[in-house]
Amino acid sequence: MKMREILRQRRCEWALICRLWSLALIAALALLAAPAYAEHSCPPSGTSIDGVCPVTVGTSVLAVLNVYPTPGGSGYRQIAVDNESTSANCAVCFGASCTPALNTAGSFTIPAGMTRTWSIPFGSGGGYNDPMRGICSAASTPLTVQAQ
Repeated sequence: MKMREILRQRRCEWALICRLWSLALIAALALLAAPAYAEHSCPPSGTSIDGVCPVTVGTSVLAVLNVYPTPGGSGYRQIAVDNESTSANCAVCFGASCTPALNTAGSFTIPAGMTRTWSIPFGSGGGYNDPMRGICSAASTPLTVQAQ
């Protein structure tokens, strides 16, 4: 009788351990599945960027590159947007109220697998101080944004 009780207790302990591990695994997978930035823009709200960040753009207009105080306060001097998709095209425009559209005047179209860059000549003063908004022809299109 004692052996059966010991085995039943061991089974309960293992079941509890397995449940705890499965909950921990589910929580870890949920964190991994979350987008790099909740608002899908670069950089996250309230921070400045001087490097590279991933952005996921879909078929609705959203901010691709936010403009916050930049190092030196002069705006971004160089911006590169790389369309990582092999099939979806994207369009971007500068301005808080601009409406990007594919193959339309006032927007810059970035074909699948291509990179578009913008730069301010050294010594010319100023920089890009407007946010960049974007839209793509497919949902969850990955872009890589670099701004300095």
